[in-house]
Amino acid sequence: MASSSGLLPSEPRTLPSTGFQVVDASETIEEETLPGYHLGKYYPVRLGEIFDKRYRVVGKLGYGTTSTVWLAHDSVESRYVALKLYVANLNNTRELKAYECLDEADEKDHPGKTLIRKLLGSFQVDSHSSNGSSSHLCLVHEPLGPSLKEILDLMPPYSFHLGFLRPVLRNILIAVDFLHARAGIIHSDLQIANFICDVRSSDKAMFAKFENAEFTQPTPRKIISEEHIIYTSRRMSLSKALPLLCDFGETRLFSEAGTPGEDIMPNVYKAPEVIMHMEWDYKVDVWNVAMVVWHSLTGRPLFNGRSADGKIQDDRIHMAEMVALMGPPPLRFLERSTRMTRALWNEDGNWKNVAPIPDITLEKLGADINGYDKEGFFLFFRRMLRWLPEDRPTCEELVYDPWLMRELGLGLGR
Repeated sequence: MASSSGLLPSEPRTLPSTGFQVVDASETIEEETLPGYHLGKYYPVRLGEIFDKRYRVVGKLGYGTTSTVWLAHDSVESRYVALKLYVANLNNTRELKAYECLDEADEKDHPGKTLIRKLLGSFQVDSHSSNGSSSHLCLVHEPLGPSLKEILDLMPPYSFHLGFLRPVLRNILIAVDFLHARAGIIHSDLQIANFICDVRSSDKAMFAKFENAEFTQPTPRKIISEEHIIYTSRRMSLSKALPLLCDFGETRLFSEAGTPGEDIMPNVYKAPEVIMHMEWDYKVDVWNVAMVVWHSLTGRPLFNGRSADGKIQDDRIHMAEMVALMGPPPLRFLERSTRMTRALWNEDGNWKNVAPIPDITLEKLGADINGYDKEGFFLFFRRMLRWLPEDRPTCEELVYDPWLMRELGLGLGR
């Protein structure tokens, strides 16, 4: 039976009860490996389980600190969907609020909304076990392919070519600009894992193949008890389509953003104003785009910011790395956070050597970037790498950067 979301089996099938690897009880896997994990935090999804009287789970797509994600098929609409099940009692209203704003946003003459993952619905799930009772929010999304992170992890040399990145980056900028210009939303968590490849109509049979694989090669699992099984994730096939912007669990409305000291952004992706506990605005997303770009092209974050033993995140080291690549910050920047500034700079704006400034440049760090017109790329990249948020261009302005326009034949040369 064909559908808009792949080829569905005509009738539900009984999943194999044998033939899978049972992971040893002493081994930690999947969500167990994450900080803060405890039994009962995650909803104990079972393959074949039916949610909301319509969504039958056929396989595990992935996991994170706040949720697990599953492929299911919808008996009402005859299509595959992705179910994102949040951890217990997480009061995560941000993602739903973000989608409300996106639904209300004016999309006329702006293609950005088509580059953002759609929300198909949501519901609550209650869990009752020997560990107690809990409630879990579940979001229903269109199913997608692998994320940029998964693609990087699969494909040596674990970095993208400039020619590949250009169309991807253009879509990223257009999508983020829609958040800013039309929906009044700051994403605040842009990272390579949150850009997931769309699936072309011709490729949607991959979802049925994913389900069928559970019958021919059942995924390994760890059986904790009769009521709790941890399944391993199965990789989705590669997709030829460009990525969509996903995961709005850390979004902020323009009206509520800017609180100094608020813990936003992934550690190594943090903008300087966030590290320094200054007021911040939507330009943190522009900084994040730069971090995503660099990670995609080199396979590693631009900044390390960790202690010598690699065990802790150290803001002093992080800021020293920024000084090395961007030069000393202007006094206008330092004046915005007196307490933090005094810890790192003297009254004349000179670095106190609380951490050594490394001998690095963008060109040295990016020596292995592959592709034509690296000089044009570095000019483009440095536009985003600015101390003062107001000096960073908007995403719309970056879309029309000469380096990005060259691929369209609208710039000087190629």
